[in-house]
Amino acid sequence: MKKQVFLRAALGAPLGIALGTLIALFGSFVAGLQVYLPCHPDLVQAAGSELAATAWQTLLCALLGAVFAGGSVIWQVERWGLTRQTLLYFLLGAAVMLPTAYVCRWMPHSLGGVLQYLAIFAAIFAGIWLCLYLTALHSVRQLNHAAKKTSHDHDL
Repeated sequence: MKKQVFLRAALGAPLGIALGTLIALFGSFVAGLQVYLPCHPDLVQAAGSELAATAWQTLLCALLGAVFAGGSVIWQVERWGLTRQTLLYFLLGAAVMLPTAYVCRWMPHSLGGVLQYLAIFAAIFAGIWLCLYLTALHSVRQLNHAAKKTSHDHDL
């Protein structure tokens, strides 16, 4: 299982960097800018340069992708129930997402900003989880239907 964690983490890191780039692009559009800002101006000021800020954000986004991808092995631990898997994956994701978002200035640096970002993260997590759950449920129902039909065909 450790090998799976490291392999997935290695594959997830570039995806995290891509996600960070998309977040920056989205932020530039939302702000109504005519230029692309690779990271928030407050992060540039805190880091001392745009290059340093972009490097920090890239590193944190790689970590973000690695943790989410590596942590996905949680879903393969069959002795754990779905509730436990979901809670652990959510906590793991939040433990890396919230500090990354705070450092990268993707949220206001206030209690309200942190709570709002946590609520948005939880809503997105729940939405993705629900879509995946419903897709899996649909697949199981189709398999059961096909198995019943095959069983019925063999009975004739």
